[in-house]
Amino acid sequence: MGASDSGIDIIKTTTSICGVCRKKCPALVFQEAGRVLMEKTCPEHGKQTALLMDDAAFYHRALVGGPGACSTGGCALTNHSCTLMFEITDRCNLTCPTCFAASSPKEERRITVDTFRDQLQALRDQGKSGADVVQFSGGEPTIHPEFTGFVHAAFEMGVKQVFVNTNGIELGRRPEILQELSVYSGRLQLYLQLDGFRPATHDILRGAKGLGELKIATMNNAHAAGIHVLPVMTVTRGVNLDEVGDVVRFAWERHPSVKGVMLQPAMYSGRYSHDKLFERVTLSELARAVEEQTDGLFEARDFG
Repeated sequence: MGASDSGIDIIKTTTSICGVCRKKCPALVFQEAGRVLMEKTCPEHGKQTALLMDDAAFYHRALVGGPGACSTGGCALTNHSCTLMFEITDRCNLTCPTCFAASSPKEERRITVDTFRDQLQALRDQGKSGADVVQFSGGEPTIHPEFTGFVHAAFEMGVKQVFVNTNGIELGRRPEILQELSVYSGRLQLYLQLDGFRPATHDILRGAKGLGELKIATMNNAHAAGIHVLPVMTVTRGVNLDEVGDVVRFAWERHPSVKGVMLQPAMYSGRYSHDKLFERVTLSELARAVEEQTDGLFEARDFG
């Protein structure tokens, strides 16, 4: 790291993508006034700056492997893909304003179980034989007419764990789906969209009403089937940043059927475009919010 006369500390140079044309361009990651930022330069669209972290110390701890860093051990040290994701449909039963994939009920593309089998085998033949986890996504994978067939096929092909990204609507309404999959208890896990508990939160982030009850129903159905749930919260300033503590406590109280919670700052991509990149929630701010809103149940340093 080298300091410049302007008070900016250069951390590294890297390659990024222009926010306008999406072409690769050189970028500079630097520290200024206790924050970490990235400045990228597109030959056609000029300089663009984005906030990476509002706490530079948190950023540097993560680089060297803090308590929550993947680089402290496990799969990162073996340098192989451990999880393979398959988007089995582009169709969704929501049209979320926050969706970076721009999925909706109007989309038609979907693959068959046989296609999935062929794709998984092809990846293994190409050197991904060490990948022992499959993640099904979309769209909303649970509305695929062959959804349970994909899960069965994955385990039949020797996959050790299956994750399913879901908004919980279908699984909340149809408990028989999870009952059929209960034979995979301990090996199947739901990544359940859970952005908070206020009705207004779902209205703003998901464009739909009455989702809270369905998500609770999904968690109850999963618990009855012996299937673990990982709540996934998309966090946006001015919408649900103040609900982080409620979601963490909710997950804590449901342990061991809920083994954790994933908190992810909203990604300004796809339908969720946003020109206020300096108002985005960063990971360091999110870690502080967890500490403040849970009265120290967890501390910010637990995460980096």
